[in-house]
Amino acid sequence: MTTYDSRRPGGTQPAVPPQRDRRGRPLHAGDLRIEAWAPTMPGCVAEAVRALADSFLGPARPPLACRVRFDVRGESEALLLETVLRQVISWPSRRTQVAVSAEVARTPSGLWVRCELIDAGAVRPVGAIPKGVAKGSVRCEPALDGWRCEAGIDV
Repeated sequence: MTTYDSRRPGGTQPAVPPQRDRRGRPLHAGDLRIEAWAPTMPGCVAEAVRALADSFLGPARPPLACRVRFDVRGESEALLLETVLRQVISWPSRRTQVAVSAEVARTPSGLWVRCELIDAGAVRPVGAIPKGVAKGSVRCEPALDGWRCEAGIDV
């Protein structure tokens, strides 16, 4: 398993020890775990989208193709994060585009999200392509220095 930490330059580091989902089950050894921190919850979700992109795109990026805006609703911060990640992960197969960054804001019913996308055909992945969010692996919660979130990603 590889962990991507959005606060460390280069970000990708071997995980120690095996990470577990919220039910205490170990994540699959081939999966990816992303972690992100920010002063606000919307900022933390935006950092998680960037961490997901950085985990398989590497530093070389083609020019932006477009921006897409969408709203998500959810009963909890973790569900909001999971919904955003599922949406972003689905784009390469549905839209032939990959999200590289996000701007996120709170709304009365959830989150407003605007992602910057690049063409998937112009990408030479340096890591495994995300396929989904691991069930029961998403957390998004207040921390001493702002917000912290993490998610297990199926690759």
